[in-house]
Amino acid sequence: MELSSVRVAFIVGINEYEAEEIKNLDKAVNDAVAVAEKLEKFGFKIITGYDITAYKFDELKEEYESLLKDAEVGLFYFAGHGIEIEGENILLTKDSQIGTRRLDTVKRTSIILQKLIDDFHPICQANIFIVDACREVKNELTRGNDTANIAPIKAPQGTLIAFSTSPGEKAGEGKVETPNSNYTTALLKHLEEPGIEIERFFKKVRITLHHMTNGDQTSWEHTSLIGNLILNPNVQYPNSENPYSATAIADSKWGDPNIADLLDGFQSHNYYSQNSTLEAFKDRTDYTPDQAFVLGRNILQSALGGAWKCEEFLKSISSIKRYNDLEGNNHVLNGILFEIYFDNNGQFRGHNLKTDDLCWLTKIIRDGRFVKSIEFINNQLRPYSNRLLYIPSPNLDTIEIKIFGKNVSEEYFKELFMDTYRISDILVNDQPILTENRADALPNSMYMRRDTVENFQNWLAAQYGIPFDIIKWIYIEEIKPKVSVDLEKSLKII
Repeated sequence: MELSSVRVAFIVGINEYEAEEIKNLDKAVNDAVAVAEKLEKFGFKIITGYDITAYKFDELKEEYESLLKDAEVGLFYFAGHGIEIEGENILLTKDSQIGTRRLDTVKRTSIILQKLIDDFHPICQANIFIVDACREVKNELTRGNDTANIAPIKAPQGTLIAFSTSPGEKAGEGKVETPNSNYTTALLKHLEEPGIEIERFFKKVRITLHHMTNGDQTSWEHTSLIGNLILNPNVQYPNSENPYSATAIADSKWGDPNIADLLDGFQSHNYYSQNSTLEAFKDRTDYTPDQAFVLGRNILQSALGGAWKCEEFLKSISSIKRYNDLEGNNHVLNGILFEIYFDNNGQFRGHNLKTDDLCWLTKIIRDGRFVKSIEFINNQLRPYSNRLLYIPSPNLDTIEIKIFGKNVSEEYFKELFMDTYRISDILVNDQPILTENRADALPNSMYMRRDTVENFQNWLAAQYGIPFDIIKWIYIEEIKPKVSVDLEKSLKII
């Protein structure tokens, strides 16, 4: 069965309200349209309703339920106003009548969230409900007022419910110049990231939203899902299979005698032998794809071990370009890139990436003649996108790293390190990477790290495999160029 036939979504956005006591919104329909467009790209069959009445909602609901019968995943998204009356979470349609605040009257012209959950549960095994509905309404009618609350929700097995705000908090429509609300802006940002399991996806949304609003808004979820579910399965990259043999991917099992002498030289742990082996390697170009791939992996190992000629090879566009074939494939470069992220058993390295210095990689990307190699490693890394802060791609987007902290004036620090900048938090593209939990920390950053700013920045970039020359460093409090830094917490394992 095709992906598009088993994933369905019902998207509702309400800007305009007929009742005078309900304030019209500016961005709810924008939010709904943006989410619908994104989910459609991921293979969802979409049903939409914008500025609809309760009657029209019921009509579309019937259509959605007919599709839901054959679906593996169903998703309901609502952007608009919501209220809580007598323990019921109620989403308001265009013609909702709430003036009397009588529950029966409101129910007849609105959407009862618990009823939706109860109706959809017997039809589909996995149901997601996303409610961006805590915006201002006149006469303190929404969960967005100071005494707001979220009524208790009963989530049967196979259900995830996500609210744009926690109980008792307000939710905003975001800055005037932005097209979407705070919550949906964070939602869309992480929907761009493929391969993220859904509970982790909503955690990332919550973290981004919290920092985006300076802590004023924190999203809230309740889940009883069973098994893993991914909203963005990366359907635009359907053929990410590794084109090399199993013994090239797990090269600890490699046994080709035709290049055994070269591998012995690269694996000698002797700079001079490794350098002379590189010269012998360059004398030939008639390698099979597997041979070139494995040799590329060994060249990177030798370069990181200190063999200077191998280091020079990485930095030489002309040397690497020599191994491009007529179709633009470069199996040597593919091996080099693969070795950064995968070990000799073909397993993803996790936090042990071989990324001491990746500035040579940005030169490769900017050159434009190695697009196929960049696409190759990009495809290989897509399943691990939730564990990486940077994945090579043809687009060299700037990565923004925000450093939060302050200069400290204690005599202890002054005597040892001159002026010291104590770091309290670090955000990489708005994702926090510091932790006080040692179980979540990188092994080599369990304790305070004090260093010059330059060394600290190089070290941080290497830890997460981010090319230094595409990073924009932002210090929230201005610091002196040569000041030392004091990292209070540990770096987080992503």
